[in-house]
Amino acid sequence: MNEIDLPELVVGEDVALNEVSSDKKMTQPPARYSQGSLIQEMERLALGTKSTRHDIIQKLYDRKYVEGNDLIPTASGVAVAEALIKHAQIVTDPKMTAHLEKDMDNIATGKTTLDEVVEESQDMLSDILETMEKHRQQIGEEIRKAIEAQHYMGKCPDCGADLKVIRAKFGKPFVGCSNYPECKRIYQYPPSALVQPTGEVCETCRSPMVRVVRRGQPPQVHCLDPACESNRERTTAGACPKCGKDLRVLYSRAGKRFLGCAGYPDCKQTYPLPQFGKFSATGDKCEQCGAPVLQIWMRGQSWRSCADMDCPSKGKDKKEGAKAKAAPKKKAAGTKTAAKKTAAKKPAAKKTAKKPAAKKATETTVAAE
Repeated sequence: MNEIDLPELVVGEDVALNEVSSDKKMTQPPARYSQGSLIQEMERLALGTKSTRHDIIQKLYDRKYVEGNDLIPTASGVAVAEALIKHAQIVTDPKMTAHLEKDMDNIATGKTTLDEVVEESQDMLSDILETMEKHRQQIGEEIRKAIEAQHYMGKCPDCGADLKVIRAKFGKPFVGCSNYPECKRIYQYPPSALVQPTGEVCETCRSPMVRVVRRGQPPQVHCLDPACESNRERTTAGACPKCGKDLRVLYSRAGKRFLGCAGYPDCKQTYPLPQFGKFSATGDKCEQCGAPVLQIWMRGQSWRSCADMDCPSKGKDKKEGAKAKAAPKKKAAGTKTAAKKTAAKKPAAKKTAKKPAAKKATETTVAAE
């Protein structure tokens, strides 16, 4: 910190005003729990065991109560928690679970018996069930409204009814109109992604605009209709070198993105795509194989690359790179060999020098005799 000495001031003296600033700061909310910090909190509250805590967190994801790495509660998760706090608060009290865990430990150490713990637990759970049964209708209504709000995607452009996420019994989820069967408007649900409604409407086709979040990729806001013209620039990478139809960005069931021909199943041309970072079509074709050339941004770097991983141009670049790396190694190896030869010559010179010395010593001895 820099210190500045103030000049001597006199009462009533006029001074120059250089700057006036006013800062407004708000109290920041506590950070959300990650999976690791939540496990630490469960350990502190004596909830679960080492073998069950991971399963408890996984159930929160499976039942759609939380989403994301920071465990963001969903609308249904908040509704379930609020309904239990309102009508059966003892269920949400960590002391109840900790008490049951302690009873289990006491059974293992012999401080209490299994029958005593079972009888106590039955009495406690009977009271909870009686309370929840009494408010069953209210709890169900609150959770139902929350689930509908969680699945809401926007308004149907055909009839104005709500569009919601529908999970088929067997198959992929999709977005359909709640006015079915009078209105049969449906949309493909973006696979392996977190989809959030924005409340905005596409200017091209009047379908809802959604925010799509995928792992390793920046969030994107686009039209829910994949066939909309506004999505063409984002999802089309160029023309297929085999049939001439569009190459589109597609996603597998595992969430992996790739380029696939729009002429499928007649044309099965595909190209892999980088799973992280951003890319865009340049409009150019590779001179070697005819595949589209992509502009890729990843980890603060940007480069152009052919979409075909087996393109001859890539093999040539690899060979040139390998030769460039091998050249310094050969030079270094040649230097080492020369050094070895020089080192080998030096002992030979020493041996040659020793022989005349021995001969001279012999002659001197003979002369002395």
